[in-house]
Amino acid sequence: YLWAGLPMALFNNLSDRATINLGRIATLLLGLATTVFAYGTARRLFPGRTVPPIGVATLMALNQHLGDITSGINSDAGAVFAITLLFRALAATQDRKMTAGRGFAILAVLLLCLFVKSTAWIGLPIAALWLWVRLPPTVRRWTLVGMVFAAIALADLLLPVSWDVPAHWFVQ
Repeated sequence: YLWAGLPMALFNNLSDRATINLGRIATLLLGLATTVFAYGTARRLFPGRTVPPIGVATLMALNQHLGDITSGINSDAGAVFAITLLFRALAATQDRKMTAGRGFAILAVLLLCLFVKSTAWIGLPIAALWLWVRLPPTVRRWTLVGMVFAAIALADLLLPVSWDVPAHWFVQ
């Protein structure tokens, strides 16, 4: 809601019609940027193929159109833009060395995801899985073993729960 409403908040002293039109323009620009980033990401992930990038751009444009069809203001435009920007930042690491600049860009986009709805809860596992898959196979195997041991240790820490707490009424 933040990104589509930002122009309305900045220009609060305008008439209702003008602020609604500013919200519509912001939604339009976010939708356009989302479609462009999604197309570029699909071109990077599927080089030499034409159908996936065109299909992704079409679906993104259709998503924006259906969100805007009722009032012209899509409250999810910022969230869709943030997650598309995350995919773009992650795709920039494909077949390239992971540098500090790319890592900082991914971290910045993940922080951006925190500011739009609950996009971070989608973006964090996607980024973790993407980066984990990019690790060398031996490192990936050892991190998987480490995650299993960490899950066992975490379960051991969280299991000693006092069952006399009223919040566990559904257990009886």
